[in-house]
Amino acid sequence: MWDRIHIADIVGVEVISLDDAPRGYGEFDASVPKKFVIDLHKLFSVM
Repeated sequence: MWDRIHIADIVGVEVISLDDAPRGYGEFDASVPKKFVIDLHKLFSVM
């Protein structure tokens, strides 16, 4: 099932760039039910 379940979609994770960090922090402060991962080195492809 590893290749069929996209855990990031299930738990509400969004990979964001450092430039998007202020938006991520703003949404976090507004209690948006989402977790943000800041990709400092652009190692993950953002979908």
